[in-house]
Amino acid sequence: MAAEDRNRVLWVEKGGKISAGTVYLLLALAIAEELWLEYFTIGSDPGYCIYIGLLPTAAGCLFLLCYRWPFIVKNYTGIKGVLPRLFLVLFYGLQGILFSYLSFGVLAKTVWNYTNKAVADRQPAELLTCPVISFQQGKNSYIYFLFRDKKEKLNVRYKTLTPYADKDAGLYELRFTARSGIWNYYLVESWSIAKTVQ
Repeated sequence: MAAEDRNRVLWVEKGGKISAGTVYLLLALAIAEELWLEYFTIGSDPGYCIYIGLLPTAAGCLFLLCYRWPFIVKNYTGIKGVLPRLFLVLFYGLQGILFSYLSFGVLAKTVWNYTNKAVADRQPAELLTCPVISFQQGKNSYIYFLFRDKKEKLNVRYKTLTPYADKDAGLYELRFTARSGIWNYYLVESWSIAKTVQ
């Protein structure tokens, strides 16, 4: 066997696999980013979904496909039958999307969060008033409100909504102290519920 062929075989057997430890580490980083590193923002922009969600995940899938191609081909050609091959394609596809989101997607989200905060820290604080649409009190409690004619929600504790459980949400508004960031997002510093001024 030529040295080049031997290296290719070793790469297929060793390089094409992703260890469980790597996946657990990426999952732990994603959870840490979601729980402790993400700042509360309001606002929306289609650029966020495209540049922070879709493109990094797609780039990760492409990278993973290139990295694992010999491994995938070896497994695919070693299986007979349409259904097992279809299952293998779906399994590797879902695995690739998950891995790509946990690595490339979370990295892009973390960079965006810190960039947005750095931009917002240089802006003056503003008072934003948003009409409340509804209160949802339960295992997951939310206040739904309108910001720039788009419905958004604020995750709150159950007891925060207790005084408003039987009240008409239309009589209230949320008041945010926030700083303007990038892509029409505002970094919220504080918020309060108040009766709408007639």
